[in-house]
Amino acid sequence: MKKRILAIVLAALLPALLAACAVTEENGASSGPVSPAQMETDALRAGLADGTLSAAERQQYYEELLARDLFTEQDYLNLAQLYEDAGDSAAQRRMLWQMLHLYPSDAYAERLERLIVERDASSEETAALINSLKQALQERNASALRLLVASGDWRSLLQEAPEMYATRTRYRDAALTAQIVSDDFETTVCLLDGEGGYLYGRINEAGALIASAQYTQSAFEGAASVCWFDAQNELYKEYAATLQGNVCVGELTVTYDGDTYTGTLDENGKSTEKQQTNANGVVYAYQNGGNKYLYLEGATEEDFRMDNTAIGLPAAEIW
Repeated sequence: MKKRILAIVLAALLPALLAACAVTEENGASSGPVSPAQMETDALRAGLADGTLSAAERQQYYEELLARDLFTEQDYLNLAQLYEDAGDSAAQRRMLWQMLHLYPSDAYAERLERLIVERDASSEETAALINSLKQALQERNASALRLLVASGDWRSLLQEAPEMYATRTRYRDAALTAQIVSDDFETTVCLLDGEGGYLYGRINEAGALIASAQYTQSAFEGAASVCWFDAQNELYKEYAATLQGNVCVGELTVTYDGDTYTGTLDENGKSTEKQQTNANGVVYAYQNGGNKYLYLEGATEEDFRMDNTAIGLPAAEIW
């Protein structure tokens, strides 16, 4: 009789037990981690507000809200900060760029232009671009430089669609640091190696400039060459000088429109050449085997000084 009663009870309870098991299994399936993509928007916002998420989780939550096109101006700022904290300067720049387009302001533009995106040799494509850049500068090849900075790879890896805003990128490996400033109007680059070798380039629609020098102790020292090219990448002017603390000293050679001029400068960068009364400035070089001369228009002998900027080599700014 007891066994029969127990069987009846079990039969009555079996549906309830099976239902409970089903609930347990269902609950168990949902008790694991839920990805942000599976969460409701209100749950994402609540998670960001409660302050318990890790930085990586916060980034994932914000990225999901961005994918749903639910970002506010503050969300852009917060995600840009998370990228900065994570050391992902490229993602930070992309976020600031989107923010600037949606919420234009001088403050955001300045923040974007100050940002330096870091690159290194871990990207073979980037390393190859830097090698090509170095070769073009060493060979003083303005045509190759122009083609390089207009290439799709360059714009993707080192410029990234800046339009009217300049973007700054720094590449570093064991032997070289490259600094690149690019916008849609002009690109400037400088390369500095571990021994002080300095290469500089600037290119725009009007022409190009390529220079080489030695940079030590925050100044240019030693031999320097500065080449000027027109819009068709033809060389029309070249300076060969010796720099001492950024000042040109000793012999200066200038090749200009096919003629070669030479002059001598003292230790202060002042001309030692004979001056011409009909020159509206200071004469600093005479044509070899001819009667033409070069002069700095508007200068007086008292204020004349030939330095790195006078021959076209800007002051080095090492980030």
